[in-house]
Amino acid sequence: MFVLRKHPFSRSCWLWWLASLLVGGCAPSAGWGQEARPAPVLLDNFAGPQVAWRLLDGQAGVRVTYHTMDTRLGQFGGGAERLGLVCPAGRSARVAYRIPPASVIDELQFTARVWGNRPGLRLAATVVLPRSLDPSTGRPRALLVRGQAADRQGQWRQLQLGQLPTAVARQTRVARVEHGSQLDERGAYVSQIILLAPGGPGVTELAIDRVEVFGVVNAQVRATPAASPADPTTARASTAPVQARQRRGLEDLLRVIQWQDEPFALLAKLGFDGVGLQRLPTPAEIEQADQLGLALICPPPTPRQLTSPTTDRPWTAVALWDLGEPLTEEALESTHRWQKLLKRHDPDPQRPAMVTTQLFPREASRIGDVVLFQPLLSNANGTPREYSAWLTGQQRLMRPGTPAWTKIQTQPSPTAASQTCLLGPSNPTYAQLLASTSAALSAQCRGFYFQSRTSLAGTDPACRLRAMTLELLNLRLGLAQPWITHGKLKAAARSTVPALTALVLQAEQSHLLVPVAWDDPLRQQPLVTGPISFVVPGVAESSAAYLLSLAGTQHLRHERVTGGIRVTVEELPHDAYLLLTDDQRAFTQISRYLDQHGPRATRLTRELAATRWEEAVRRVQQVGSGLPAAHAIQQRLGQARRELQQCDKYLDMHSYELAGRQARTAAQTLDSCVSLLPATSPAEESLAQLSTPVEPEQTSASPTTEDHCLVGGGFEDLAALREAGWRHQQASLPGITSAVRLSPTAPHRGSYCLELEARPLDETRPPVVVPAPPVWITSAPIAAAAGDLVEITGVARVPSPILGSDNGLQLIDSLGGPSLAQRLPASPTWQPVRIVRVASAATQVTVTVALTGWGTAHVDELAVRVVK
Repeated sequence: MFVLRKHPFSRSCWLWWLASLLVGGCAPSAGWGQEARPAPVLLDNFAGPQVAWRLLDGQAGVRVTYHTMDTRLGQFGGGAERLGLVCPAGRSARVAYRIPPASVIDELQFTARVWGNRPGLRLAATVVLPRSLDPSTGRPRALLVRGQAADRQGQWRQLQLGQLPTAVARQTRVARVEHGSQLDERGAYVSQIILLAPGGPGVTELAIDRVEVFGVVNAQVRATPAASPADPTTARASTAPVQARQRRGLEDLLRVIQWQDEPFALLAKLGFDGVGLQRLPTPAEIEQADQLGLALICPPPTPRQLTSPTTDRPWTAVALWDLGEPLTEEALESTHRWQKLLKRHDPDPQRPAMVTTQLFPREASRIGDVVLFQPLLSNANGTPREYSAWLTGQQRLMRPGTPAWTKIQTQPSPTAASQTCLLGPSNPTYAQLLASTSAALSAQCRGFYFQSRTSLAGTDPACRLRAMTLELLNLRLGLAQPWITHGKLKAAARSTVPALTALVLQAEQSHLLVPVAWDDPLRQQPLVTGPISFVVPGVAESSAAYLLSLAGTQHLRHERVTGGIRVTVEELPHDAYLLLTDDQRAFTQISRYLDQHGPRATRLTRELAATRWEEAVRRVQQVGSGLPAAHAIQQRLGQARRELQQCDKYLDMHSYELAGRQARTAAQTLDSCVSLLPATSPAEESLAQLSTPVEPEQTSASPTTEDHCLVGGGFEDLAALREAGWRHQQASLPGITSAVRLSPTAPHRGSYCLELEARPLDETRPPVVVPAPPVWITSAPIAAAAGDLVEITGVARVPSPILGSDNGLQLIDSLGGPSLAQRLPASPTWQPVRIVRVASAATQVTVTVALTGWGTAHVDELAVRVVK
């Protein structure tokens, strides 16, 4: 075998002149009778007088007692390098051997012949990530990748380190828990070999002979900072845009906000990772996004712009092309052609594209690199279980492996807004947004696109409240970001509270639990008092358990039981996590995050409660002194004020955990207070007149001058339905047939009822998911003037669950739209239906009855009542 003999200058002369020995290069033949083996690219028998290994700096309590070359110990004709180290027990000394940069590839391997007086010697390597800069130094981050440990002492052993790509990928996932999700392992290279020597009483003795390196391809790796090390400020400044773009890769985009002309600095302050534009960004906007570390998502250039030779292409900050939402098959084909054109002409052909979908998840996943789901229902309309089931059903239709994102509404749709402004709160609450994001995580959605219809830069109370809510939500998501973006969803952890389980996200040896009350409406959820226990499978018994909130951490009791580890908590805030880990680095990262963001999160919680208190006081003043529960309301307002004052005292003392607890308690007190407040708007007062629902028989039998009976709502005469303007529609869905008829099967009243039916063409292979309603019928229009209160009543029956969809039978009125649709689950008997709306302008009111999956449903006595 060819051997590099060591001499005083040999180490500086390597520099991979061994191009002939690169992977696939020439290698000397093995001796006669021996199996052929690749020649090492580097071979050091330690034959010279100079030592090569050095103790790494920064290890407290570790020092070198002697370090020499010993020719008597050499096993390969030269010598061996001897070291004596003092190292505390329970720690390992690190000695390093420098090599030129070696790209991390499958063929890269290291071996070293070592002797030690303690068991546990281990070969490792320093792996540099040139695409991931440390903002504190401006230099690339480095990882320590370890090999297997020697199990014996007092003997020469050959230590090996191989399979570097797998080891680096695994170690990068672990490091993301500590350093955040901005680590990029592409282009990784090894800069030095490390020998880990365990400490203990006395002196740790080492001898090292023959180091071999196999499979090196010299990639000429250079550090990302382009400036001179003498000017670190310039180096960091010059690489800031590159760092920002690399940090916000597709896998790291978690929180994106729809842009409404706000300053990018404000959105970054609120905790968003990306900004969704409706047009191409300007050069100034790209520069701002780079400086702030924001990724941009926008529509791609037009085909003419892409192919024009004069087009300026400053799209460096664009992380994702938004191809929009194709609503027809023709639009899908056009989108597909556009996507192909992008791949050919985009300066960055690897830049991913996103397609939004409601109706075509399979086709969207074949076109886009990311699929963005557009829920038909609002965040507040339903339960987490229903929302998660819908998302899961949509993903079953997708191409496997396509990343899924979901839209989260921060404001109601225009039609829903016209109702909520008159009949209730307009924007989703913090608890509603929490429940929506948790339900999306259970369906393995890893990105959230927050819809926004007005600017977050406004100064009105509603805008400030929404901005604070989103900032608090982003802080909560940021706490779990390493597990959300890089963890795996495991089996749910059951609890001692019915319908309360926890999602389990595992990142290496750390398990993060996200509690979800599956059957509660997406609304403000109370503090759950305990004791509450969760049983988590697959957790090491050595793990520690913590309750994590934005205000701080708390150790929890845990024990081994049948089925896993049982963790018990006395009080469970609705926005808390539980962490089980035996990796101290994971808890250290959590502690750093809370030290940085905990004070701000606590103040936001307090401000949200104070804003609600001011709104409650305003409503009390509007109503006056004639409140039926005036004494109870005043008592609870006073109690909430005292709790907020106590929160302020804790904030002054920097006791953020106690302050956060007081703020949450004040919010709970305000919940009970608001429930006692009466209506304050004319629409709410009119709604109070309808507090006793009108039975369908009464509405249709004896209409007043202010009522309008829906013609044909009794479903007795098909000709009358057609003449009045009822419309029947069917969707052309593969494998499904549908029908609408007047059925004599046990009507609620009269001789007939409306029957909607959808069936699979092949009963043996029914569709698992129905992407769109197969059949629906729309009523004749009823005139309503501005300010009119509209009450829709009827009865419905769903003999068996509707399959292929979790939305069942839907009643959709034209005033509320799909986002406020009334959904009916399976019900073998007739159930009353009631919808109340306010007409914001003169309009024609219609009611649509839609069957969203395959099965059968009946509707009868549908009526509309208009109160002037």
